[in-house]
Amino acid sequence: MKKTNITEITFSQFLSDVESLAEFNSITGRNYRVLFLEDEILHFVRMSSDKNWKMDLRKVYQAYQELSDFKVANFKNYLPRTQSPALGLLISLNLIIN
Repeated sequence: MKKTNITEITFSQFLSDVESLAEFNSITGRNYRVLFLEDEILHFVRMSSDKNWKMDLRKVYQAYQELSDFKVANFKNYLPRTQSPALGLLISLNLIIN
């Protein structure tokens, strides 16, 4: 997977784009519904299990800025337990393509 945009996105624009999402799919195909954004933390629920999750968007943005190879394993240094949803979020925002 690689970035879709040559131009950089600011963190402020990234947060704004995330706020506009109602749902997204993880890279493994699981569906998530966005609950709310609290500061830089995205709260969302996995639809198949009704389990609530949190994701630090500052870390997702950092991974997007620093990585050139977008694989789930490469997100482990940035995010605990939410690597696949983070990657799916970036795909949903059209920031990376498969």
